[in-house]
Amino acid sequence: MGQFTAISPIQAKILSLIELAPDASAREIAEQVKARPSTVAYNLQQLKSRSIIHRSVVINPFVLGLNYVAVFFAARFKDNDRRREFVRKLTVNKQVSWLGALAGEFHFGLTFLISNLRQIHTTLGPLIDESGAELTEKLLAPRLNFSFLSRQWGLPVTRGRPSLTIASSDSKLNIDIDEIDRKLLTTLGSDAGLSGRSIASKIGLPASTTERRLASLHERGIIAGFRMSIDSAQLGFSSYRILLTAPSLSASSRRSITEFAHTQPAVVMLVESLGAWDYELLIEVQSQAELRTFMESLMDSIGVSFQRVTVLAELEDLKFSAWPM
Repeated sequence: MGQFTAISPIQAKILSLIELAPDASAREIAEQVKARPSTVAYNLQQLKSRSIIHRSVVINPFVLGLNYVAVFFAARFKDNDRRREFVRKLTVNKQVSWLGALAGEFHFGLTFLISNLRQIHTTLGPLIDESGAELTEKLLAPRLNFSFLSRQWGLPVTRGRPSLTIASSDSKLNIDIDEIDRKLLTTLGSDAGLSGRSIASKIGLPASTTERRLASLHERGIIAGFRMSIDSAQLGFSSYRILLTAPSLSASSRRSITEFAHTQPAVVMLVESLGAWDYELLIEVQSQAELRTFMESLMDSIGVSFQRVTVLAELEDLKFSAWPM
């Protein structure tokens, strides 16, 4: 069994409070955890130095005329070298936002950031042909919206859990961005912890121009916000993706799954899709017993409302980029 990093009760509370408020000051956090600002500052530094947390940007691709499309598939390869090369090419592809290795019905999960579905075929098709892979199972679903739900370690879990939601719109939005905007998004996607001055130096712009351009990306809704990414695997958590297929697109089903997700501390992301499945839950648990308890709660609360429930274990995140382009 691997060695996990232990955190103190106050560190658990700090993580929960800063996850969706990464720019909160030590003084603001101290008021909520009943500690000195210096104590909070010390613990934040400890969490950063152990690479448990890092600041991440949340980009809204919908306003740019782009969409997230998730693909889950199982594949057979003739040998490990071909499998490794297949994975390597996906990790460097500029349309792949997330690539994960899975256990269960599917071996891989992908999220494409694209403007039309045909781009999936033009990306995956040649790679499959080159690697000689045989896809035995595959599911695809465009994402309509997704919500990051804050962990509530050491805090009471309520229906009002803090969340950050990115959603598609009925209105046709297609905001134009130029090369400077793209460089800013790429830089933030790689390291959202950089200061404005560091970003300016990195892309060769005056600091004042960089600040003005970043403010514009916020104002236009392209940058939806920031969050503190937490390496929960380092803390002993295992991640699972649960795909739910509903018999109808009813408002009651949507309300039930939303209420359930917000009251379950294991749920850290809720995605609404339209395709082979309708909802996706990303959950984190520390044991098989916790997973079993969660699934029992899911089935007791809303399981009868869904035609199919698929549970996939996440073995490893092979790639994640908020702006792979």
